[in-house]
Amino acid sequence: MAMLKIETDRGYGWQVRAEGEVPAGISLDTIKDQTMRCALNGPSRAWLDGELVFECKKLTAKQGKALFGI
Repeated sequence: MAMLKIETDRGYGWQVRAEGEVPAGISLDTIKDQTMRCALNGPSRAWLDGELVFECKKLTAKQGKALFGI
């Protein structure tokens, strides 16, 4: 199993938002989606087995509604 870590910067530096094992073969689209959900709170990035696989800037509420219907 691979280790996934999602970090968010809420103005205090990068902090771990979620961390744990994920099944082998998880798609990068799934990782991207979960990382973007965290980006509603601040810039976010995802690490898979210690390698940066996705990074995004903070999303606005309007962008979040468009992407996730919330």
